Amino acid sequence: MIKTALLVACLFLFAPTAFAQTNPERKSLKGISAVPVLVQVTDGSGTTSSLLQSYVELQLRKAGIRVPSDNARIKQDGYAVLSVLVLSNPDHTISAIEVELLQAVSLARDPTIKKIVATWKARTWGGDIAGMDVNIKRGVSEQLDNFINDYLAVNPAK
Repeated sequence: MIKTALLVACLFLFAPTAFAQTNPERKSLKGISAVPVLVQVTDGSGTTSSLLQSYVELQLRKAGIRVPSDNARIKQDGYAVLSVLVLSNPDHTISAIEVELLQAVSLARDPTIKKIVATWKARTWGGDIAGMDVNIKRGVSEQLDNFINDYLAVNPAK
């Protein structure tokens, strides 16, 4: 009961519908040469982290965005990582999806202070017990399309 209430409360932090980024947030994607992916999925959501990880990486590669296989590239790009988080309540009727690009940033007032923060973010939520796995893939796909469009807008193919 508490887990369900907590998940529902978390869902209200998400926008009720998907939202695309505005041009200022796109700028934070400029110059990133490769995008590693980190996927986290709650148990019982109808999919697995490894399946979703493969799907997200394939979509990025299809769009011409490199997905690195080594940590050296991650450090070179300021520790930029595309995080995909899928949360579902215990009875699998509600899911929340968050796709965000995390990067190391410095404070303007003191550049020696660095933090990993989301510089680009898209969220959605919904529910359908009959087709939860399909809805999750669709929701991830929609948010991933937003990311790919914004990434390519500031990093055009050469």
